[in-house]
Amino acid sequence: MKNALRRLSFIILFFATLMIGGCGGDDDPSPTDLLIGMWKEIEIDGTKTTDYDLILTFKRNGDYSQQFVSGTFNDSDQGEWEWNADQDKIIIIYDGDQNESLLLIVNELTANLLEIEVSDSNIIFEKQ
Repeated sequence: MKNALRRLSFIILFFATLMIGGCGGDDDPSPTDLLIGMWKEIEIDGTKTTDYDLILTFKRNGDYSQQFVSGTFNDSDQGEWEWNADQDKIIIIYDGDQNESLLLIVNELTANLLEIEVSDSNIIFEKQ
């Protein structure tokens, strides 16, 4: 009788452990979730960028902005972005001109790193 109770207790404990261990926490974030935030360019075509700052910002509501700063020169653009899940691409549509857009090919996207290809250049950004 003691052995049967031990076996039953072990089986119950085993299944309870499996059920608790298998719940929650394993949902991987979507690419759009990873993309949301500010990204600073750190490298272009294998060369570290130190002479200027290029910051891209992707907001959850689809708004996009970029800011370029070099010395006393400061330039910025705004628009909207959308993720093309079929092709791992980001489409940027600039404000004021629906005909002006930019296609960013995403080579890698993690929680802290964004690597894109645009106009034959490979650019790496780090999340801020």
